[in-house]
Amino acid sequence: MDKNLKSQNKLINMKGVYCGMICEYGCGQKAHYQFKNGKWCCSEKYQSCSKLRIKNSKSNKGRSKPISNKTKNKIRDLAIIRYKNKEFKNKFKNSLKDRKIKKVRIEVSNIKCSYGCNEFARYYFPTVKKWCCSSHYLKCKQKQKEIINLKIPSKINTNKLCDYGCGNRGNYIFTSSKKICCSKNWSQFPNVRKKNSKTNQIKQKGENNARYGIKLSESTKQKIRIGYINDMKNKYGQLFPNYNKQACKLINEYGKMHGYNFQHAENGGEFFIKELGYWVDGYDSEKNVVIEVDESHHFDENGNLIKKDLIRQQQIIGLLNCKFIRIRNRKEFINEK
Repeated sequence: MDKNLKSQNKLINMKGVYCGMICEYGCGQKAHYQFKNGKWCCSEKYQSCSKLRIKNSKSNKGRSKPISNKTKNKIRDLAIIRYKNKEFKNKFKNSLKDRKIKKVRIEVSNIKCSYGCNEFARYYFPTVKKWCCSSHYLKCKQKQKEIINLKIPSKINTNKLCDYGCGNRGNYIFTSSKKICCSKNWSQFPNVRKKNSKTNQIKQKGENNARYGIKLSESTKQKIRIGYINDMKNKYGQLFPNYNKQACKLINEYGKMHGYNFQHAENGGEFFIKELGYWVDGYDSEKNVVIEVDESHHFDENGNLIKKDLIRQQQIIGLLNCKFIRIRNRKEFINEK
């Protein structure tokens, strides 16, 4: 086949002129190209014919096998040899330059958009060989409508049950997944929500967690804590942590008994240590005394203070060089340093 005939066929295809032949590869569409063997086809390459594509996809299913290490090494060696070759490098660079030309703007054209909006085309995409009214095919009005319709389920009358396991009769079908559901939003269905919550819990527990076995140092924990507090302040302004009203009463009683004037949640707000990112239950700035009220969750099964609270206490004493008091109930205090 001559080069002039090939170029002529391309022009005929772009203009949409029918040459009077039907594709001989079984799709039954109008033919626009003739090959050297004399056969006519709907596409520039016979592999692009819709009938052959379906046939090849069925025959190739299950044939793909995992690549062995020997073949991987061969592919890698060939790639290195090709990359070192200057001619191959230049060809590769030129091909990348050609790929960058993804669209061509046209000021005036009588050709309509290939995506079905019936507006005149302003852009031509050479890689796909299609015309469009917008700079990107997803900006076309018809394409946007199709995407919205895929998300919205259509109502149907059927006796089939819901595919998401609730046991109710299906009332809607989703065009994208072609699944039947009893409600419009499948993700909000109770069975699906339970399933998703269980899978998320399994992912976060034990060895399934991505950070399993990684222990953070106290300095990194401190940085994360301070960073989180600063982000919350920037988003919501001043922060006020939760507090226990009974703890405030205990702090007042202890202060009166021992001559302290503590700043707490109901007396000027809890004192915040910026350097450590901690709020303390009570603080007397004049006498440099910190007080903490410990509820039951601050102790282990043997009645000893949790390790996390002990580390926190040591960090506060190290920074403020203060006296640290812990109260458990009205008449007794655990520790005073």
